[in-house]
Amino acid sequence: MDFQKKAGAIGIADTSREKGVSFSTHRMPVKFIEDYLYTSVACRTIIRGIQPQSLEFCGGLSPKIQESLRLASEEIREVLKKLCLKNVLLKRSKKEDL
Repeated sequence: MDFQKKAGAIGIADTSREKGVSFSTHRMPVKFIEDYLYTSVACRTIIRGIQPQSLEFCGGLSPKIQESLRLASEEIREVLKKLCLKNVLLKRSKKEDL
């Protein structure tokens, strides 16, 4: 998905703006993935992406994209930690109510 931003920009996919359907092994429509996850797991999804610097075949990841990937991974890790902590606290409070 093209965010129309500078290379390395981290964004959230807006699948409502995708036009048409184009399938290939390297360009699966994000809406298709979102719908698949919704029907398979029955939950809403947020799909994050990083604006590529190059789409060259076998081009590898540039340092800018590697840094964005590291930052996005850290953000996701922090959110998951908070969710896990919240879950633990909820379970404790339920036990105390018994």
